[in-house]
Amino acid sequence: MGVLWMGAVAIYGVATRYFGTLGTSAGWGLYQIFMIVAANISGLIAGEWSKAGGRAMQVLLCGLLLLAIATVLMSIANR
Repeated sequence: MGVLWMGAVAIYGVATRYFGTLGTSAGWGLYQIFMIVAANISGLIAGEWSKAGGRAMQVLLCGLLLLAIATVLMSIANR
C-alpha cells in the first residue's frame, strides 16, 4: 500500500503541471476524491460492505455520487 500511495503522490506531482493555474488546489482535491472512491469501490468488491444495512449502503452511494458531482464541478472550474 505504501508503494501504491507514493506512486499516486508522484503522479499527482507530475500531473499538477498539466492542470494550469489551479493545478495544485484542484489536483489535490481530485486526488483525495479518487482515493476515497477507489477505497470504497475496493471495499465493495472485497465484500466489506456485505453485512451493512440498506441505510448505510444508501449513504455510501449518495456520498460517492456527491464526490462524482464534485469531480465534474472541479473539472469545469479548472477550465
